[in-house]
Amino acid sequence: MKLKLKKIKRTASIPFEFPPDYTIEWKENNSSESGITCSLLQKFLRCRQAFLYTIHRWEPKGNLGSGLLYGSMFHDFLERLYKRKKKMESIGIKTVFNNYVKNNKHDFRSVSPDEILRLKTLASVMAEMYQEFYKNDFKTFDFRSLEEEFDIEWNGYRLRGKRDGLVNEAGDRLLLWENKNYSRINAELSDILHFDFQCLVYVLATEAEKLMTVSGVKYNVVRVPQNKFTGSVKEYRDTIREAVESKPDYYFIRYDVQYTDRDKRKFGIELKAMLDECKALINGDIQVYKNVGACLGQYKCSFIQACSANSLRCYQRKQTRFPELSH
Repeated sequence: MKLKLKKIKRTASIPFEFPPDYTIEWKENNSSESGITCSLLQKFLRCRQAFLYTIHRWEPKGNLGSGLLYGSMFHDFLERLYKRKKKMESIGIKTVFNNYVKNNKHDFRSVSPDEILRLKTLASVMAEMYQEFYKNDFKTFDFRSLEEEFDIEWNGYRLRGKRDGLVNEAGDRLLLWENKNYSRINAELSDILHFDFQCLVYVLATEAEKLMTVSGVKYNVVRVPQNKFTGSVKEYRDTIREAVESKPDYYFIRYDVQYTDRDKRKFGIELKAMLDECKALINGDIQVYKNVGACLGQYKCSFIQACSANSLRCYQRKQTRFPELSH
């Protein structure tokens, strides 16, 4: 029996129900706008109200944060580096980042020229030093795929996403490759990685898609230097290089996490329960509500203004629910 939602005062722009054409269940003729990604499922777990806004394709007006822009730029570099299987020259690295900004003008539309220059300089220096530090990667790792999308049926649900990579190490051992850019690292990170939500979802999805055993995850963590940019590119480059050269193991970190069959079975049971609950919410069988405990934290919720003002005036509609996927 469906719950009857309590009638409350509504504004024309605020959605209170999920779009009738949206489903996370696997269908024979899947719409490009159906299914669920790891980020959407995490949004549902954090706050049902924020999940509702996101499914209606609402997002804040304005730019992506500098941290997200830098992370996307560096991800693009890593994909190109490992696909070419050899080091890039400095001029080639600069070209990669210049082209990234050029090809993603929408994301940088309101970013100041000085900030774009800072991001490109930071990314270029870290890229040069990354390939110096990991110069043996091309001999050590055999990449099976890079930035590969998946779209699979799993226990009746449509799981979608994009993996950073799949890599063979030590013979036939298949590992998920996960790139992370952090400005600071929590002391408990290495413990949390053993039950990292995104990677466990990707491991289960990969095993279902490839019909191969994924042994675990190699986390490729690159810290982001916090040196101040005063306008001088040379000075900024020199201070970053000096900081990284003084303690490279602080900036370039790798963690190996192994998942047992028991780990994967246990998480599979939990994931199925999460998806069942998400489906019930979408179908109106359980209530949408705000999780006020998720508003603030390491990353504040992007829908605080919407909930506070009961209005989406400061928000805009995305073209797709899945901008990270090619469809």
